Amino acid sequence: MEVVTGGPMDSGYFQAKAAAILADSHAASFSIANAVKDARLVVDGAAVVGVSVDGARAGLKRFERALAAGHGDKDMAASYLA
Repeated sequence: MEVVTGGPMDSGYFQAKAAAILADSHAASFSIANAVKDARLVVDGAAVVGVSVDGARAGLKRFERALAAGHGDKDMAASYLA
């Protein structure tokens, strides 16, 4: 957090999610199960129009691993558990 705080990549979202992770709090504001659903929509939609979305595909894989590991009801920030 120290590296990002106050820099161009800092944001309220980053601060909130980082604080929750450090507090080991995974209360969902947007669950991993929902992140899987939405990431699949992005990846599948991009494939239809021939657009490469490697970052979204990598995110989907991580969310899928977290879901398979039983973390689907936790906040998407908890995907680091996978």
